Amino acid sequence: MSEFVKVFDCPNMPIKIPDVLKSVMRVDSDGSVYVNIKFNEKEQCDDYEKAWDCNANVPLEEMVKMIIVEDDCGKPAINVIANICDVCDFGDGGGAPV
Repeated sequence: MSEFVKVFDCPNMPIKIPDVLKSVMRVDSDGSVYVNIKFNEKEQCDDYEKAWDCNANVPLEEMVKMIIVEDDCGKPAINVIANICDVCDFGDGGGAPV
């Protein structure tokens, strides 16, 4: 579940993708720029499924809103998972095994 409300002060305002992207970008002391992510490992293949089917009509802004979370430091981040299943079915267009 998204923690968008915690991360942004005005969660009901129209979201602008560039503003979200700026909020999750970080720079280190060498000047290298990164996208801040919150990494989650999933050991159970049946613990998650596609969020939308291909016929869903969901605005990009709403999809982005759903994946913004707060990292362990209280900063905005993009929520990601790593599929570490031994055997997974990728016949649904879900990509290649990690």
